[in-house]
Amino acid sequence: MFSHLPDSFLQMNTIFISILIEALPFVLIGVFIAGFIQMFISEQFIAHVIPKNKFLAVIVGSLIGVFFPSCECGIVPIVRNLLAKGVPLHAGIAFMLTAPIINPVVLFSTYVAFGSTWEVPLLRVAGSLVVALVVGNIIAYLYKGTGLKDRFLKYEAASEKVAVPAANIALAGGPVESATTNFQVLTTEAVPAEVAHTNHAHHHHGEEHTHTKMT
Repeated sequence: MFSHLPDSFLQMNTIFISILIEALPFVLIGVFIAGFIQMFISEQFIAHVIPKNKFLAVIVGSLIGVFFPSCECGIVPIVRNLLAKGVPLHAGIAFMLTAPIINPVVLFSTYVAFGSTWEVPLLRVAGSLVVALVVGNIIAYLYKGTGLKDRFLKYEAASEKVAVPAANIALAGGPVESATTNFQVLTTEAVPAEVAHTNHAHHHHGEEHTHTKMT
């Protein structure tokens, strides 16, 4: 079936599938860890673990990556949830720079790939720590604004839960289990308008039904 295709294309396809299969588990692990942080890690715990001193916070953020076996893609949702829980931006960025490099899975893979020698893995660790410390401290001491984190938190605030009376769900034929039903929405402004539109439509339908019965 693929015999007419060039060998270079088949080789590219093989490499693509190999990288995809290799990366997918780490992306899933990253999403799982992000969900765990969201549900079980409190702001109080974060405040207790992360030092108030900016330089120490960058160091801690750089080193805790060893406990998170995630790739460059999977680390993004983890950092996003950590920032939402109150982790300083400089510590979060330092963590994002080192976690995909110094975690045990990557270090062991590097060890095997370079002839079972620890020289290259240790150089990777040292290089990633240097970069994370430099970038983290630049953000901590020179980047005075909080625009990046503020934009993220603004997005998170827009994704809040809105309580909708269960009676409105009953009118739409949905199940009613409690007095109110929570919906996860992207923007809160559009929900009241949609609920009002639903109520108006059902009210209008009820008037037509009553008028039909009377006639």
